[in-house]
Amino acid sequence: MWKTAAAVLAAAAALLAWRLAVERRQPPPPAPSAVQLQFPAPDGAVLGAGNEPLDAALSAGAEEVVFVATAHGSSQLWRRVLGSGRAEPIPGTVGARHPAWIPGRREVSFFSGNVLKRTDLEGRFTDVATIAEAAGAAWSDDGSVLVGRTRGAIERWRAGQASPATRLQPGDVGHRFPSRVDAIAWLYVAERADGRRVVRLVRDGSERTLTDADGHAMAANGWLIYPRGGALLAQRLREDGTVAGRARPLVVGVGVSPGGRTFAALSPRVAVFAPPTNQQHHLQWFDAGGGTGAIASEPGDYWQVRLSPDDRQAAVTMLEPLLRTLDVYVLRGGSGAPVPVTLGLAADTDPVWSPDGRRLLFRSVRNGQARLFTREVGIAGAAEDLLLAPPAAAAFANILPSDWSRSGEILFSATAGSRPSTDVFRAPASPREPAPALATGFNESGARLSPDGRWVAYVSDESGQPDVYVSGWPQGPRVRVSQAGGSHPRWAGTSLYFLRADEVLRTGRTPGAPASFDVPQRVLALPGIRDFDVSHAGVRLLAVVPAAAPRPPDAGAIVDWASALAVFP
Repeated sequence: MWKTAAAVLAAAAALLAWRLAVERRQPPPPAPSAVQLQFPAPDGAVLGAGNEPLDAALSAGAEEVVFVATAHGSSQLWRRVLGSGRAEPIPGTVGARHPAWIPGRREVSFFSGNVLKRTDLEGRFTDVATIAEAAGAAWSDDGSVLVGRTRGAIERWRAGQASPATRLQPGDVGHRFPSRVDAIAWLYVAERADGRRVVRLVRDGSERTLTDADGHAMAANGWLIYPRGGALLAQRLREDGTVAGRARPLVVGVGVSPGGRTFAALSPRVAVFAPPTNQQHHLQWFDAGGGTGAIASEPGDYWQVRLSPDDRQAAVTMLEPLLRTLDVYVLRGGSGAPVPVTLGLAADTDPVWSPDGRRLLFRSVRNGQARLFTREVGIAGAAEDLLLAPPAAAAFANILPSDWSRSGEILFSATAGSRPSTDVFRAPASPREPAPALATGFNESGARLSPDGRWVAYVSDESGQPDVYVSGWPQGPRVRVSQAGGSHPRWAGTSLYFLRADEVLRTGRTPGAPASFDVPQRVLALPGIRDFDVSHAGVRLLAVVPAAAPRPPDAGAIVDWASALAVFP
C-alpha cells in the first residue's frame, strides 16, 4: 500500500509542478485600465494665460484641481472638484500664476506679481513673501516653502525669512520649479548656461542629478515623470533616489513653456496635461504713437531684436529649425529673409552692434561655458574674435552683453567671484580688463548707455522687483524710473522706453533737472511680446510679437495613470 500511496503522491506532486510551471508562463492579470478624459476650459474662458496654456495643481487626494484660466481678458485661479463638471473662479486671484497645494491643509498658494500669497479658498488671503524672478513653489510638511528662481538657487522661506536650499553648480543659471516627492525629498530642474535642463533630486541635504529633461519634473507612486522630446516620460524612482529601467511614454504631445514649466500636473491618481502651443512669432514695426506698421519677417521662432546704429539692419536671435539651436541673424533693410551670422551647435544670443555697424558682439555657450565673441557682418566665413581671453574670462559666469559705446567700451552683466548677485561690468576699448560699473549687492543687468553717453539705464531688483533705473555715467545721480516693475530699457534721444509685462512704456528726462524723469506713459499693448527695440530717432519700434493668436489647445487627463505603467518591469 505504501508503494501505491507514494505513486499517488508523486503523481500529485508532478501535477502541481506542471500547473505551477504553466501559471508562471501565463501573463499576469491586466492592471485596471487607465481612463483618458478631456479637461475642458470653463464656459466663456480659455485655459491658462500667456504662453502657459496649462498652469494647474492637483490636491494630494486628487479630489480637487486649481488652475489658471482667462476670461474677458483677465486671468485668475479657478477651482474644480474632479467629480463635478463645473468650475468656479476663486475671487481675489486676478493675475495669479503657479498655484501649489499646501500639505495637510485645504489651502493653496500662488504668485501675484512678485508676491507669494496663500488662500483658504474662502476669501482669506495671506502674503507669504515678496520674491523677484520667482519660478514655482513647493510646500513642506513643516510649513516652509521652497521657491525656485529664474536666476539663482532655490530658497526656503519660513516665517518671512529666506535661507538657501540649493547651491548653483558650475554652469547653472537658475534652479526652477521645485516639486515634492515625499516628506524629505523633492525635485527641481536646473537651467544650464548651455541651454540644457537637468532634473535633480534633493534628499537630506544631498543632491543627485537624475536625467536631462525639457522641463520640470514630478514624482508619485514610485515614478519620476518628466518631459522630453514632446512626450511625458515615466521612469522608476527607487527609494535610494536613483532611477531604474527605461523611460516609458505616459503621454505623447506635452508642451513646455520657454521658462521650463511643463504643461502637466500630477497627483498619485490623476495626471492633467496639455499639448504645445506651437506659437510662432514675427517682427513687426509700430510707430511711436502706437499705430501698427508693416510686418518685417515671415513667422519663425524669434526671441531678440537689436537695430543697427543707422536703423537699416536688425540683428535677431532665432531658433534654427533643423539644429534646434539659437543663432544670430541679420535682416537687411530691417525686414526680409534673415541672413545667418552664426550657425552651429553652440547657443548664440544677445547680439550687440558695434558703433560703426560693421561688427556684432554676441554671447556663445560652448562646452557649458558662456563667452563673448565679435564677428564682422556681411562677410561669409568671417573669423570670430574672443572678447575676453583667459584668465579674465574665467572670472565671470552667466555673462550677458548689453551695449557697445562710441568709445569702444563694452558693457555686460555677470556674476563674479564669490558674489551671489549679478552686476554690470565695463570692458574698456583697450586693454580689455573689465571692472565693476554697477555693483550694489542687488542684481543689475541690461545696461544701456544714452546717445550722448552721459547716462546709463539698467534693471535692478533693489526694490524687491525688477525695475528700471537711470544713473549718471560713469558716475552721477541715480533715479528709479519705474515704480511698478520694468525691464528692457531702450534709449531714443532723451526718451527712455521699457517693458512692463505686455506693455511698452515711455518716459522722458525732465529738462533742467540732473536726474528726473516724467511719469511713464503707455505707448503700446502687445500681448505675448518677447523683445523690442526703438529706432534711434524714436519714430518707430520693431518688436517680436506673436504672428497670430493660436487656438487654445485642449487639455487632457488620465485617471489611474499609474495602472497604465504597471505592466512595465
